[in-house]
Amino acid sequence: MDKENSLCLEQIQLTTLSEIVKNRPQSSFIMIEPESEYEGRADGILYDRSLLEKYLVECSREYPIDPMGSLVLSAGVFKSRSINGGEIREDLILNCSSVEANWKLSLKLLNGLGSGAVAFFNGDIKNQNEPDEIMVTPAVAELFLRIIDILLLEVKKTSSGTYRVA
Repeated sequence: MDKENSLCLEQIQLTTLSEIVKNRPQSSFIMIEPESEYEGRADGILYDRSLLEKYLVECSREYPIDPMGSLVLSAGVFKSRSINGGEIREDLILNCSSVEANWKLSLKLLNGLGSGAVAFFNGDIKNQNEPDEIMVTPAVAELFLRIIDILLLEVKKTSSGTYRVA
């Protein structure tokens, strides 16, 4: 598959995930590993993290994360206004975090588009520190591509009803 078709497929996946998540309660979807200390609503269980292992290790070389900590994966759709106060956009935010290891990587997709991606890292989520904007490195991009695949597969399995995808 050439790069253009690959990018088109990725955008279709992002649009599909965004549309399904947007129509869920609280416009979010959360998956946790069974041993996670996450204390909140979980919509799915992550039993197999093997797709993420390689990229978690690569990210741990760039940022102080413990790649072995129990994971929480989430997607949420949030409405926000543009800086000039004009149009309202719907941003898709993807998170990969570990409560036990006290870190979170986030990818904010402006208007749900891969071309408008901004990444953030928070190395102290327990104290609710503000995250730092980081580069979308190849390791971060690959990690979130796998997270999109996992969340999309799970959200399709657990969602009832049909959703119109634009």
